[in-house]
Amino acid sequence: MSSELDRRIPAGLLILRFFLAIFLLQWSIEKLLLPDAAARIARNFYGVTLSAWQSYGLGIAELFLSLALLFGLYRTISYGLSLLVHTVTVIVSWRQLFDP
Repeated sequence: MSSELDRRIPAGLLILRFFLAIFLLQWSIEKLLLPDAAARIARNFYGVTLSAWQSYGLGIAELFLSLALLFGLYRTISYGLSLLVHTVTVIVSWRQLFDP
């Protein structure tokens, strides 16, 4: 690879990591501020019934994950879990993504 490309890859990965972390952070804050809405989303998209307390717990877990991703902590674990969360989200909502 060229040296210019070698310098651009880390910047591109940082941008991807930043925006995925912001995306997950937004969803975790929503789960904490609006647990009933998070429960409705879980029921409609994932077929899972969540109580308000479970929504809070999921929001806190997702908050820790998004902050770990944002700050590059526990990279193997945070990158893998973030990829898993984002992949599941895209899979269950693919119809809405293609036909909004």
